[in-house]
Amino acid sequence: MRETVEIAPVGKVDTLPVVSGDEPSRESVALPPQVYGRVGLTIHALRKQRQLSRKELAEKAAVGLSYLVKVEGGERRARLDVLERIAQAMGEPLWRLFSDQRMAPDEEKWHGEARRIMEILPRLSTEDLHVILGVAQRLVGRPTD
Repeated sequence: MRETVEIAPVGKVDTLPVVSGDEPSRESVALPPQVYGRVGLTIHALRKQRQLSRKELAEKAAVGLSYLVKVEGGERRARLDVLERIAQAMGEPLWRLFSDQRMAPDEEKWHGEARRIMEILPRLSTEDLHVILGVAQRLVGRPTD
């Protein structure tokens, strides 16, 4: 059974299906059962790290609350498209749910600095962003636009 939830990202309204139970799907991929337990623990840890309630994450990812609880508990085998929506709702790439590594290889190369900067930028004012952009452009020797 599918129901829909309206979500409104910046000036646009999209309708996504809310996943609330086992449904056959062409997108289903069989993964080993232990993977779902690890993925559930990772979702739980990332959600807590972002200080999101289960209800908030369920709404952002357009999944049912009880479904999310079961996915976090490793009791439900979520489809990859659903896991991708959950990951995106937390600002993470899908691979992060399947990896014990906190950083991708390119992030490790940069020691995660770029990622930390990206996490800070949304909290800055427009004026502060212009200052940072100017400094960054001077550091790399590019003229400002």
